[in-house]
Amino acid sequence: MISDAIERDTLIEAPMEVVWAVMTTSEHIAQWFCEAAELDLRPSGQGSFTWDGHGTHPLRVETVEPPRVIESGLSGLDWSQERKREYGADHSQ
Repeated sequence: MISDAIERDTLIEAPMEVVWAVMTTSEHIAQWFCEAAELDLRPSGQGSFTWDGHGTHPLRVETVEPPRVIESGLSGLDWSQERKREYGADHSQ
């Protein structure tokens, strides 16, 4: 297990096929998570998420078990710098 991983389980009251499509297709991801998304939905697949003001960050798909599990990892995000902007250089949380 990766020590800096974020894991989340969420119950969404909608048909499983709809939830899977919203969580795994680029056009849907770009509507709720980021400004642009590319995703090759298979183990070892590559992709990227783009946020205005934060750039494009690559991702790698680790696990795909339709219609219940997708595991992926983003790289290139410096969360410590984001926190410094959010909380100020003299504060940490």
